[in-house]
Amino acid sequence: MAAKESETKSRKLILDATAFYAGVPYTSLECYLTTAEVLKEVTHSSKYIAIIDTLLDSKRLVVEKPPSEAYQRVKAAAMETRDISTLSEADISILALALHYSEKGDAVIVTDDYAVQNVAQILNIRFAPAMSRGIRRMVRWVHYCPACSQVFGGNMRYCPICGTALKRRVGRSREVRY
Repeated sequence: MAAKESETKSRKLILDATAFYAGVPYTSLECYLTTAEVLKEVTHSSKYIAIIDTLLDSKRLVVEKPPSEAYQRVKAAAMETRDISTLSEADISILALALHYSEKGDAVIVTDDYAVQNVAQILNIRFAPAMSRGIRRMVRWVHYCPACSQVFGGNMRYCPICGTALKRRVGRSREVRY
């Protein structure tokens, strides 16, 4: 029993906005972590403000700022998977916080965002979906021009050949192990 309690206490549950929408922190007495950027996304709706204030006052929710080196590693991984253009600042912050804690022990991001899960997978950060099934394959995206069919790396938005807006598709993928 004591081993189970210490295992739960050492595990850091890090919440993305979807975890708040799914009601995750409201149904348990666990302590959760998040970032100020995530709280900005959630508190746009007044129905969450009072609940979040209560969680903060009771110390069941702690807001932390991840170290800058964790941000840089997350951005590099997101560039590698080509998810960088779809990640918000809140997504990057939550990944950075999870990366920081995963290096110190056990961290789990609670999120339904597939891009966050994709980048978490490449960084070896555990994640748990709140309402969805979660990703089944980790993907690396490629950008292509639907007009002239050229494939491009990087984060270009428009084809340098014909000027058409680029789209993305799966370049490579592999199974996710939970």
